[in-house]
Amino acid sequence: MGHMLHEFQENRGMSNRELRGFLRASKSSLLSLMVCRAPNPDEKFFADDIRVIAQFSNCDLDQLLLLVREVVAIKSLRTPQSQLSSTLLAARDRRRRGKESQPE
Repeated sequence: MGHMLHEFQENRGMSNRELRGFLRASKSSLLSLMVCRAPNPDEKFFADDIRVIAQFSNCDLDQLLLLVREVVAIKSLRTPQSQLSSTLLAARDRRRRGKESQPE
């Protein structure tokens, strides 16, 4: 979770004090949260993981959920265009090859 917390702070320009306020957490709670592993993104485990992490670190569950979702969303938006473009080009090329081999 330490990396996610850092990403969130960077995205929002927050200090540690502001982050603690956002999560409604004490200094020791924030330290506990930093050493936790990130929640499993699989929907079967995600909700339970968030609950356990919030209870362990004694922070606000809803705010922690918001933080995690925001970091994941922003990270997905930052996927390099080159990766996306090459994937789309490969799909387009495959469709063209399929059409060329079909008799008219």
